[in-house]
Amino acid sequence: MMTIAQDLFNSKTFRKIFSSFGIYTGFNFMNQAIPFLLLPFLTRLLSPADYGILATFTAMIPVFTIILSLGTTEAVVRGYFDKGKKDFDLSKMIFTGLSINTVIFVVVLAGVAGFEFFRGTQGTFFRGAALLFPIIGFCAVVYSIPSKLFIVQKKPLQYSCLELSNTLTEVALSICFVAAGFGWFGRAIGITFANVIFAVVAIVLLFRMYPVRLSLDLKYVKPFLSYGLPVVCHSLGIVMIAVIDRFFLNKLIGVSTTGLYSVAYSIASLIGFFVSALSLAWSPFFYEKLGHATEKDKRLLVKATYIYFLFMIVIAIVFLAVAPLLLKHIIGERFLGASKFLTWLAFVFAVNGMYTIVAGYIFYSKKTYLLMGIAAVTVISSICLDYLLITANGPIGVAQATFISSCLRFALFWILGNIVYPMPWFSFWKKGPICA
Repeated sequence: MMTIAQDLFNSKTFRKIFSSFGIYTGFNFMNQAIPFLLLPFLTRLLSPADYGILATFTAMIPVFTIILSLGTTEAVVRGYFDKGKKDFDLSKMIFTGLSINTVIFVVVLAGVAGFEFFRGTQGTFFRGAALLFPIIGFCAVVYSIPSKLFIVQKKPLQYSCLELSNTLTEVALSICFVAAGFGWFGRAIGITFANVIFAVVAIVLLFRMYPVRLSLDLKYVKPFLSYGLPVVCHSLGIVMIAVIDRFFLNKLIGVSTTGLYSVAYSIASLIGFFVSALSLAWSPFFYEKLGHATEKDKRLLVKATYIYFLFMIVIAIVFLAVAPLLLKHIIGERFLGASKFLTWLAFVFAVNGMYTIVAGYIFYSKKTYLLMGIAAVTVISSICLDYLLITANGPIGVAQATFISSCLRFALFWILGNIVYPMPWFSFWKKGPICA
């Protein structure tokens, strides 16, 4: 293992990855720490029931964001690597994608408005609150395009500064509105205003990065549908698992327990910032390597992947060792019951980190139709497991179900990824120089 690690550090390509990883890790730490510092504030001003409502609200935002995106961001990012090809215009592709997003936004907003008008006072949120979902979702889609383009352009500083500014604005506004007495809805208002502000910033950035041409080109509609729609299904599947978790807790146990689970999830998400940082540093180099990968390159990628798997497990174990100290100092006494979920959730985030690094083979191959099958299997299994394990084991069953579903998704991505892009997963130890 030490020899493998030394080979990787001697690789010029991987030294660049580690450099980017360092930048992303530092900024991600600050970016994650800022909303994390909201926990002491929110858990003292909100009751567990109010926090449960807020958790349900925030869990719904990604659902609308994914639906409104139609995979635009992913298709544009993949299209970036085709920008040198003849008859390909990235700026036209971006404008076409945003035009599609705008049409979907208008339709969804009208649908939600109609639903809110007729539903009366029934539901978790007060009447009219759901109108914020499509607004936040659409703004998030617009913002994500220049944000993700910074990543593939290998501009970690620009990306990190943009993300940090967004987070600071959102948290500052949330604190102001919650402190002003708006309760859980103050956090929702803060999220909304921050997303609107940075959607405007994103549009300005897009016009500066690429002279976006205000003309539709229908030839780019097909890539959005063929590449983007399966990505939407896959992303919805991931988000739906989180929504399903909270739904079953609300119905079978109670909204207060949902609040405890959400606090535990937020704390365990600290592992996620390591996952995110490495994924951001890895992806542009990964896609470039796969475009002309030799057997030597493939073995190097496999070795790096196995070391990453080990890194994720170690991070989860270290996190669990320090978690009790975090709980004592950052959350209110009413939320200390969240600790029972942490062990399972720590390994959920570790496994999710492993999944992200093997998922790239399917995305690169453009065979994203496979994602729909994976999404269907994982969502159905999550529904069944949530009901069975919560019924059998109580609240802890929801964390157990999430862990099993995460392992299933990881296994499916690894197996199918190797089918569409074979890699030497079990023969990487062959001798030979591997330095890039």
